[in-house]
Amino acid sequence: MQEQTNCLIFAADKETDLIRHTYLEPTTLYGANPHKDLQHKFLLAQESDVRPFSDPLFPQEIEIIPLPGHSVEMVAFRTPDNTVFLADCLCSEQTLQKYGVTFQFNIAQCLASLDKAAQLQANAFVSSHAPTLQNIDSLVQLNRDKILQTAEFLYDLCKVPQTFDKILQSVFSAHGLLMSVEQHALVGSTVRSYLSYLYDGQRIRIAFDNNVLYYESV
Repeated sequence: MQEQTNCLIFAADKETDLIRHTYLEPTTLYGANPHKDLQHKFLLAQESDVRPFSDPLFPQEIEIIPLPGHSVEMVAFRTPDNTVFLADCLCSEQTLQKYGVTFQFNIAQCLASLDKAAQLQANAFVSSHAPTLQNIDSLVQLNRDKILQTAEFLYDLCKVPQTFDKILQSVFSAHGLLMSVEQHALVGSTVRSYLSYLYDGQRIRIAFDNNVLYYESV
């Protein structure tokens, strides 16, 4: 789009690094130098020129609403006609059912952002993965419930010590997902985020046995 229209692109500070250096996305998902099967347009976008929101050319009539969680510094936008564009904050019921576990970078921040979204007032809410709505209360609750259900599923699973690979296999099996290189990276990254959420909340612990890492519920 930038090549065709010469448009300006703006993003939050940390997000600009990912847009300028898109190699960071598969690197972050994989946790190391990503192999060739993770270096394609689905996970490795074309790099673009991007400016921070502090740039004087950013339209001052647009309100920036921080909603981190799905990504490091995801934001929503409010336009002068009181429409709020929620980005990937919410998923429709159909999307949640289809994918089972939607990508999240930081679970605690995601839950806080859902609480914040529930307090927003607007004439319309436009989401990337849900219909345009005038009221998002029920959809916010649905997304929040899904995240908490996933966290509880992992907590219950770890009542018996589990390796990460067994946890990931159980998540795929429980939601009828088909393992692929891309899904292994995306869902695997999200499951690690959930495990970090549970670990930081002191609900699971990490133990080593015969040089194998296990997750176990407290």
